[in-house]
Amino acid sequence: MWLLDLGIWFAGILMLWRIPLCRKRPSSAPAPSVIIPARDEERNLPRLLESLKRQIPGPLEIIVVDDHSTDRTAEIARQAGARVTGSAPLPAGWTGKTWACHQGAQAAQSKILIFMDADTWLEDGGLAGITSTWEEKKGALSVIPFHFTRKPYEWFSVFFNVIMAASMNAFSIWSRTDRSAGLYGQFLMVSKEDYFKIGGHESVRQHILENLHLAPLFRAEGIPVRCVGGERSLGIRMYPDGFASLAGGWRKAFGSGAACTPRPLLLLMVAWLAAAAGTALMLLLAPLRTAGTGIAWLLLYLLFVIQMRWHFRRIGNFPFAAALFYPVFLFFFFWISALPQQANWKGRTVGAAGNES
Repeated sequence: MWLLDLGIWFAGILMLWRIPLCRKRPSSAPAPSVIIPARDEERNLPRLLESLKRQIPGPLEIIVVDDHSTDRTAEIARQAGARVTGSAPLPAGWTGKTWACHQGAQAAQSKILIFMDADTWLEDGGLAGITSTWEEKKGALSVIPFHFTRKPYEWFSVFFNVIMAASMNAFSIWSRTDRSAGLYGQFLMVSKEDYFKIGGHESVRQHILENLHLAPLFRAEGIPVRCVGGERSLGIRMYPDGFASLAGGWRKAFGSGAACTPRPLLLLMVAWLAAAAGTALMLLLAPLRTAGTGIAWLLLYLLFVIQMRWHFRRIGNFPFAAALFYPVFLFFFFWISALPQQANWKGRTVGAAGNES
């Protein structure tokens, strides 16, 4: 069993072998239209809009689609100079985000579209780096944000971030750079021509995890699908409102993403998580066995700690303590994954099928 877990530990390195980052180069791409779907985002919008103002060169326009917010979302967006579009009533069969993105794309003036979640922000020079990276092959470019945490409870997101990063099969040793299995939902850059060629968000209107379902539509049209890491270009702070918000957020149809993950990669991730958990459990049981057994499991546990530290530091500013005590956060991941995938999210019910009502 020890040798099996050691082999799985090694395979865990391969599933996140490299996470390429954006590189700033001279670009001739036109200034993009930035589309931000926003529902009750008065707390997050100022940071994002301020970061967009600092970009050189900046976007052609910023469109905030106000999805029936009950707070000052629209007012704050207007004060920051964004163009605010009030969302029409949500039609049957659509999610709030896909409907908002669809309306924003129809209103956009640029030939290049960028869709951003309201809780993300661009680092200084981030837009230029992302744009020049997109221009290398064009197509659909998704950026996974670098996760910033400030309080210890936010460390409980760490395994969700790792699995989200690995599940796209964009960063493994065997993946192709232009054939990602999916796209990350927080940031998407694509030409308007390619976007409407696949039917845009209307073609995935019923899905909460619309990013996973857009990718195969792009690939079917021969449009490259790429993912890159957001360190030094795109940041995010998830669930700053407390532990309950974090748990509820990750319950929001997280499990439905498994269906879009390539089966071999899914099996590897399950085996890796099981080996990491099993190693921690065997270390606890080691005192009941021989001293040599305890040392062997301790060495394997330390290898997992080193590996977790390597994974964690590339996806966020998670401290060494998160890696050292990784079993705590791993068993939280198991607990949330085992719960029914349904939660109330900003006044709408999210079901197991990934639909809103």
